Amino acid sequence: MLRWRPMLLVGLLTSACDAGGPDDAVGPTLDEARPAAARPGQEVTLLGQGLGRPGPHDEVRIAGVRAEVLGWQDDELIVRVPALRGPDGEYLRGRFDWVVRAGRLVSAPLAFEVLPPTP
Repeated sequence: MLRWRPMLLVGLLTSACDAGGPDDAVGPTLDEARPAAARPGQEVTLLGQGLGRPGPHDEVRIAGVRAEVLGWQDDELIVRVPALRGPDGEYLRGRFDWVVRAGRLVSAPLAFEVLPPTP
C-alpha cells in the first residue's frame, strides 16, 4: 500500500502552482511606458502586472523587433529601444506597440512613440 508523505504532497502542489494556474490565465499586462517616447538605443521602463520572472522563451518586442531586456521584474521591465528599419534600410519613427511574451502568454499591445535617431 502506498502512503503519501506530507512533504512530497507539498512539493507536488508547489510545482503545480509554479507551472501556472487559473490566476496566470490572464497573462501579462502592460500599463505604461516611461518615458512615453524615446529614440533607438535609449532605455525605457515598461510598467505592468503579471510579468513573472524571465525565462528562456520570454521576450519584449516593439513593432515585431526584439528589444534588449536590461531588467525584468513582475511589475517592471527595463528595455532598450531597438532601431526600427523599413524595407529600404531607412529608420522608422512613429507610434508602434510594445508586446511582452511571458511563457505561453502574450500581453495586449502598449502604444509607444519611437523618435528619430540622434543625427
